[in-house]
Amino acid sequence: GAAASCAVLANAQHFPVLLDAGGRREEFHRILADVPCSGDGTARKNVQVWHSWRRREALSLFSKQRNILLRALYLLPPGGICAYSTCSMNPIENEAVVLSALR
Repeated sequence: GAAASCAVLANAQHFPVLLDAGGRREEFHRILADVPCSGDGTARKNVQVWHSWRRREALSLFSKQRNILLRALYLLPPGGICAYSTCSMNPIENEAVVLSALR
């Protein structure tokens, strides 16, 4: 198939498996998983983040972030590359999500 790219605004936890005209699974060789996050990494340039930041909300994002990353990894063929991205400095939203998905 031809190289292509697509940007999607959808529930990434349930991104569908796409099929080509022959019914074969389309593969994504590169995936950027830019997941929803608490945004605490933007506090330096946006001090309003601290006024709305809540620990419980930040912790509740773990499951959604992990599900999105797991879906991205499922859609990758062997040798594909997935970049996981947040604008958070919280290790629960970053290292813990990646570690959990790789187990």
